[in-house]
Amino acid sequence: MRKIPWRRFLVGLLACGAVWSVVLLNMFCSWFYPYRMTISSPSGAYVIEQRYTDFLSAGYRGKTFLATPRGRWFVDDFGPGYASWVSETAFAVTYDADNITEYHVSDFDKEVMS
Repeated sequence: MRKIPWRRFLVGLLACGAVWSVVLLNMFCSWFYPYRMTISSPSGAYVIEQRYTDFLSAGYRGKTFLATPRGRWFVDDFGPGYASWVSETAFAVTYDADNITEYHVSDFDKEVMS
């Protein structure tokens, strides 16, 4: 019977653990935020994606992302239904009636002109 070198065994074990941690992390993230809503810009070039959950009926919590042809960016931790497109390259986020923030696609994707 041949001995397995400890270094090779440990490297293999670490590689296997890294792969499984990525798989489990992706699986749990989809469990934490199982609902998705997408809001396309008027031309369809950009998309606001909101992932949210109603964990234990404690109210909706979510994360919002902006997707462009060149990538995907995290925008904020506001829940569903609070974002809308103002123009082709600008969208507004309503936190409450007195607190409205406007973002531009160029704030995230530097190759887009406002």
